[in-house]
Amino acid sequence: MKHTSPCTQVLDRKLHIEKQGSSIGLQFLFRLGGNPICDNANIANITQFCGYEAGGDRTTERSTNSTMTCPVQACPVDNFFEYVPASPLPCFCASPLRIGYRLKSPSFSYFDPYVFSFESYVTSALKLNRYQLSIDSYFWEQGPRLRMHLKIFPPANNMHSSTFNVSEVLRIRGIFTSWHFPGDDLFGPYELLNFTLVGPYAGVHFTKGKNISKGVWVAIALGCIACIIAVTAAVSLLIARRYARQHRKMSRRHISSKASMKIDGVKGFTFKEMAMATDSFNCSAQVGRGGYGKVYRGILSGNSIVAIKRAEEGSLQGQKEFLTEIKLLSRLHHINLVSLVGYCEEKEEQMLVYEFMPNGTLRDWLSDKAKGTLNFDFGIPSKSLDVTCLPSFDAMKHH
Repeated sequence: MKHTSPCTQVLDRKLHIEKQGSSIGLQFLFRLGGNPICDNANIANITQFCGYEAGGDRTTERSTNSTMTCPVQACPVDNFFEYVPASPLPCFCASPLRIGYRLKSPSFSYFDPYVFSFESYVTSALKLNRYQLSIDSYFWEQGPRLRMHLKIFPPANNMHSSTFNVSEVLRIRGIFTSWHFPGDDLFGPYELLNFTLVGPYAGVHFTKGKNISKGVWVAIALGCIACIIAVTAAVSLLIARRYARQHRKMSRRHISSKASMKIDGVKGFTFKEMAMATDSFNCSAQVGRGGYGKVYRGILSGNSIVAIKRAEEGSLQGQKEFLTEIKLLSRLHHINLVSLVGYCEEKEEQMLVYEFMPNGTLRDWLSDKAKGTLNFDFGIPSKSLDVTCLPSFDAMKHH
């Protein structure tokens, strides 16, 4: 308030302004500029209170008052250095960052009472000391909007740190450009008009991405991770579907191949039937072993005894070769050959089912394992008999 005349201005509850004499002799002035009451021209004496005081647009006075005793030649003004107006160190010369700043819709129309609050608001957001901010000038624009020129000085820790380092320049600029200032109902939203780098800061360059906040980077990283997970899941799903289709095709081929092989006297057994016949391939049911695999004694559901020849992993053939072998074996019929009863091809297993030979093999009788002797009385007059062992079917295939 400014003392102007020996009278008291009274604003009653109906927003009427009256002049009343006062014996106390108080002197003060109301300023109502920007108040909605000023839009009502019918109120008496309102005009004289609705104007702005001369100097509402001004240059900060303290920018000169506190440095008037400092030697001008000690601070190279030509290189954009100047004395810090409110520095705790006397005559501290430094190069400020120059910033064009505008309050877009402040809740006041007279700035002077809020200068201290504004300085605290800005320096708190920038994590600086209040003396490091200087409001060089400000003026009102249509709106009303408050445009100002700010200067931000390096900290006065010692007389040798008269400039900001590059990382600090980037940090301060990042806060301005990424709108990291907290919301404030008094000052409202703001806009950065310019961030001027001259003198010792002229060589500082900004690259894209420097102004992106950590939150944005985290969001980008999470988005990339989500995309990778989604793509991986999609690819895995496609592979699984393709594998399922191929498996169904192979199953259909397997079923069709088994269905197409209708050979008299040869039966297709399931793996479950083979397991039941051999007591789950118990070692006590094993009667032999060869290059093809193990041979088990099995009892089928009809109490018929069979020999089950189970191929080992290294002896497995392709499906086509296995079925070809079954067809070929089914055509071999001789009184001295063991007949093929059936086969099993399930769960990646290949098994051949033969008639069981309770007396063992010819190899066993010719070896030391035999407990008895062979009867060679075939009605042949010769005193000696040359016995030649025929090769097995597996050996015949390789000749």
